[in-house]
Amino acid sequence: MPKEIKMYEASDGKLFKSKQGAENYEKRIASIKKMNELNMDREEIQANLERIANHNTIVRVLLNNEKDWTKWPTHHIEAINLKLLKPNKTTIYVREYESWGNIQEEIIAQEEGLEFTDPELHAENGEEYKVVKIKDVDDITRKVYYDYKYTWEERIIIKLESNIPLTESEINDFIWTFEEVYREEGEDRRWFRSILSVHKVNDKLFAVEWEQGLTENQENEFRKQPYEVELKTEEIVITKTTVVKK
Repeated sequence: MPKEIKMYEASDGKLFKSKQGAENYEKRIASIKKMNELNMDREEIQANLERIANHNTIVRVLLNNEKDWTKWPTHHIEAINLKLLKPNKTTIYVREYESWGNIQEEIIAQEEGLEFTDPELHAENGEEYKVVKIKDVDDITRKVYYDYKYTWEERIIIKLESNIPLTESEINDFIWTFEEVYREEGEDRRWFRSILSVHKVNDKLFAVEWEQGLTENQENEFRKQPYEVELKTEEIVITKTTVVKK
């Protein structure tokens, strides 16, 4: 009686005496198909995989287990594509600032594309920045560091002259930074006192109408934007009637 031999069939019908032989054959077929699909040779795909392993955990683990990608499990070989090998590059535009003794980063904008974007792309983004340094985090991530082109006072003046609204925080700083040349105070209410203050900004005057908090728990409120004014001094004669005892 002839001895029965177990055979293993590949996806194209080819038979192998061992399961490992069938699997290796499937890997070779998948590798050839992938190289044709991507129009890359074996070494080119290998180089791209090693490059992206710096930021792709799955690829890094696979390469650690088996350096040759053509020997990976078939489903991993089939998963290789151009988006994986040549991912979009990210350009992050940030501004560094100090807070409580620590350097923090404020993200101004973020761009993605086939290549890194122009470092000056957001330099005229309202605040008017300047590029101070560029740092490549990895081969697909770049940080462009901005700083303000003008001082805080200069930026506020530019906003005032361009009719760009100030934030409440900026208005608060405005009234304490620029010289106050005139003030009117309303009567005290329960929580607030209405204030009209006029401040000198270069050769112009700007008025701010705001609410001054009357308790330590009540913050000042700034609901109106500064507006340009002029001060006029007028002599006013007041006629007053009084009651005099005879």
